[in-house]
Amino acid sequence: MARTTADARGFRFTALAALGILVLSPVLLILYQSFLTGPFFSALSTLGLDAYVYIFTDPDFYRALGTTVVFALGTIVVCGHWAPFSHFF
Repeated sequence: MARTTADARGFRFTALAALGILVLSPVLLILYQSFLTGPFFSALSTLGLDAYVYIFTDPDFYRALGTTVVFALGTIVVCGHWAPFSHFF
């Protein structure tokens, strides 16, 4: 029996939907947990911005962020010129 374009679209949709669920569900759970004031399974946990306030008021966060930016830009500069497949990007 010959395969049709509709068969291919159905398979592609199923594969992308499964991949989307498998990738996005942990990301959404982590995002939800980031707004909790305590451990995820604690009955005392409530929604709040305490974790974000703590991070954005911590000077070490900005030092680490600056270091990350320097490494990221350095990687782009180095790999952008010397990577074997850089003409594809």
